[in-house]
Amino acid sequence: MTRRLPPLNSLRAFEAAARLQSFKEAGEELGVTAAAVSQQVGTLEHALGTKLFRRFHRGVETTPDGRRYLETIGPALDAVAAATEQVTQGKDSAVVRVTALPAFAEKWLVPRLPQFRRAHPDIELLLSTDAETMDFRHADFDVGLRCTDGNHSGTVMRELFRDRLIPVCSPHLAKQLHRPADLSNHTLLYDQHWHEDWPRWLEAVGQAAFEHREATTFGLYSMAVAAAAGGLGVLIGHDTLVDRELASGALVRPFPQAVSARYAHYVVWPTWVERRAGVRAFVSWILAEAEETRRWAAGQAY
Repeated sequence: MTRRLPPLNSLRAFEAAARLQSFKEAGEELGVTAAAVSQQVGTLEHALGTKLFRRFHRGVETTPDGRRYLETIGPALDAVAAATEQVTQGKDSAVVRVTALPAFAEKWLVPRLPQFRRAHPDIELLLSTDAETMDFRHADFDVGLRCTDGNHSGTVMRELFRDRLIPVCSPHLAKQLHRPADLSNHTLLYDQHWHEDWPRWLEAVGQAAFEHREATTFGLYSMAVAAAAGGLGVLIGHDTLVDRELASGALVRPFPQAVSARYAHYVVWPTWVERRAGVRAFVSWILAEAEETRRWAAGQAY
């Protein structure tokens, strides 16, 4: 018997729209317009003879039939992706596509990549500093490195380490800082992806009502580190990402208090890509490097 299958392009559009609860976001993920997604979903609804979405002026919502269909279609498409990876493994297994937060890539990962290259000269890493991708089941990446709460359905996750937040600044500026309240006279520096760091540290040291004079945010963590080393202000640093500057003396810690970061660093990957030798090698390597970082952090006098 011939299988009764709906239009496959319509299935992809439906799955993305139902998962994201948005035609617009589904279109962005698939590289088409929201109108194109709506048209594909309409085609699927006509083929099935049922409504899959309720359409509102400002958005959409899956119907009970839509939710039930997604529960089956999502895993089915994952299985197709897994089968595709299995068939094609070996053809591109020497290429591993990695996405990481800019700060993590610049300050932790990239300085260690020469070691990976020496250990695995046959594996090519394609590194992207895409900060937005969170659903690695449907992204063009094999492995994600994220600072997160550890909740990503449909993926395998391993915690790498959790940073401690420590204010850091130039040695000259540190001479003007004797207690946390002294920060009111100085510019606070932070990375835009970690805007909660200063409030978290200040609350932990009893300065929840602290009103600082000025704050400066940076899109790249390396820029914030350079600004702090140059004396522009005080950076709320992540200990594992400013270790080299502390070791060289370019940055110092004006206060002894260290506060655990809200989120930990994780390595994340879809279940089907772990069949590839290159992915397994990269994951094993980064977990070993993370263990070294945990041992280093445990030896610090905080």
